[in-house]
Amino acid sequence: MSHIVIVHYRARPGAEQKVADSLREMVLHTRAEPGNTAYHVARSPTDPTVFAIYEEYVDEAAMRAHTESAHFARWLREGTLPHLTDRVRHDLAGLDPTNTAGRSDVIDSADATDPAGPAGSGDPAPRV
Repeated sequence: MSHIVIVHYRARPGAEQKVADSLREMVLHTRAEPGNTAYHVARSPTDPTVFAIYEEYVDEAAMRAHTESAHFARWLREGTLPHLTDRVRHDLAGLDPTNTAGRSDVIDSADATDPAGPAGSGDPAPRV
């Protein structure tokens, strides 16, 4: 079952370009990962501090491998997170119509540990 992550970021005022540049690097490296099937970064056309990311991996193991990569450490942990005021992350499982195992189709992100660590403020990332 595919593993999907949707993240919303708000950059600190004045750090918008740094965040945008780091996220562009993440796109290039993440799309080359063998377990990644989609990685899209978007930015609000009306608020340059607001970003959204849609990620999809073949399974949870591929997503974990992504969070352990050198580019994740460099461009996300070091290049993005310290420059954020807010981060909301949703971990989801793809709705697969052939899934008859009775498993939940949504992973409750309120109980998940964010492998990226807390938002730049040092506080736990807000969860929805």
